Amino acid sequence: MAKVTVIMRSKNSAHTIRMALDKLFEQKYTDFELLCVDSGSTDETLEIIKKHPHRLIEIPAGRYYPGRVLNQAIEASETELIVFQNSDVIPCDDAWLGNLVATVEAEDVCGAYSQQVPAEDADPWVRRDYDRAFGDGAIAGQWGYFYSLSSAAMKRKHWEMRPFYTDAYSSEDTEWGNWMYRHGHKIVYAKDSMCVHSHNSPLDVLYRRKFVEGEADVFIFKKKPAFFKQMARYALDVARDAQYFLERKYYAAILYSPLQRFVYNYAYYRGMLIGYKRIKATVGWKAYVEMED
Repeated sequence: MAKVTVIMRSKNSAHTIRMALDKLFEQKYTDFELLCVDSGSTDETLEIIKKHPHRLIEIPAGRYYPGRVLNQAIEASETELIVFQNSDVIPCDDAWLGNLVATVEAEDVCGAYSQQVPAEDADPWVRRDYDRAFGDGAIAGQWGYFYSLSSAAMKRKHWEMRPFYTDAYSSEDTEWGNWMYRHGHKIVYAKDSMCVHSHNSPLDVLYRRKFVEGEADVFIFKKKPAFFKQMARYALDVARDAQYFLERKYYAAILYSPLQRFVYNYAYYRGMLIGYKRIKATVGWKAYVEMED
């Protein structure tokens, strides 16, 4: 039996999954099995997957719910170590998997995540966010709970302590990392495990993504929506963007940043409002914040 299960989720991923799988099977570390979870692809995704040794779980289109699907995939695996590779994550070299596995194997580590490098065509604001979250790890690494399932690993025994939550649609990796951090477990940034992964999201897609993240963060961090606090965050984001863009001579991006960051922060705030209403309608906010995990 393999030592590692690599779980790859896909839906109509033909434009990226071929390279993702080719790079996976070029890794120096070979003691793994591939478990693919497809959510109703109608393009060539499944045909591409068939070219590599794998097991397949098919989820009907429209029934994909991240936490639930991830739990189902891990339950179907038999290994102690679990690796997650999104179907649009391209390893930078043949040491990506080995370095990630070596990091999570350490005795005091429950999970690890790779360094994600933005694609060559990444928008300037995407590059700024990735430098903050990844790069030398100076910012996100200090949070303790940061965990990105796009390219990550965990020990099965820690997942058994805390399966992925299903209270909200998004941020199952953040919730898991936060729970582990608060209960004294260690998540590590595997800086030497490098991959290419980024998205240039149009404003409508960005709105939907930040909306569900805002809803999820109310459940995860017990936050209350605060409009003026969110607008202050908006102003700070625009200022940081301007500094970053000026230093790198992305002058045109300075003009676009205020609109992009407004959508980013307003959608997050609206999502928080929905999460807050959901909680108040069930257990009530006071009862919720006093609940023990």
